[in-house]
Amino acid sequence: MKRRRFTKEDWLVHALSKLSELGPEALKLDAICESAARTKGSFYHHFEDHPAFLSALVEYWIEAQTEALIDAIPNDLDPEEKDRLLTEMAMDVDYRLELGIRELARRDSDLARRVADADRRRLAFLSDIYSERYNIPENDAEFAARIEYAAYIGTILTEPEMDKDAQRELAHRFQTVMKCYFEARKKA
Repeated sequence: MKRRRFTKEDWLVHALSKLSELGPEALKLDAICESAARTKGSFYHHFEDHPAFLSALVEYWIEAQTEALIDAIPNDLDPEEKDRLLTEMAMDVDYRLELGIRELARRDSDLARRVADADRRRLAFLSDIYSERYNIPENDAEFAARIEYAAYIGTILTEPEMDKDAQRELAHRFQTVMKCYFEARKKA
């Protein structure tokens, strides 16, 4: 029986899984071909070279872990509901994959630029939610978004195995602090 042809998307999905599981070393050409049980010919059928593969991988990650999440949140939702939905979706993000992508970016300036662009996109979206939710100036919303995102990335770095209940509790406490802060500023 003939095996199904491995598509470009199959390569990318497999690579993200291996990156999450084993880190960037799993993406070396020999390693990724071996783990996929595919030949280098199959790899080169879809990717011009290894840097093109890594570039496609980061673009695929951006689409799946940034753009798809943002697009899934309807614009007409109440800002508090947008924040709740974003928090729930963020808890489904594979923390180990985030670590792996950032390690890849650390090693390659082009990939670093793309990951930084994704971070800016995430921050802008979160900032818009803060601005709507608390009716605050843009600079305050941007600052709040940076604090929340720093806490998120910090959690990924320090506790990549954190379970959803602990994530939910952390997010709830963080939002309580932010709400108290912005309400106190309005009264001042």
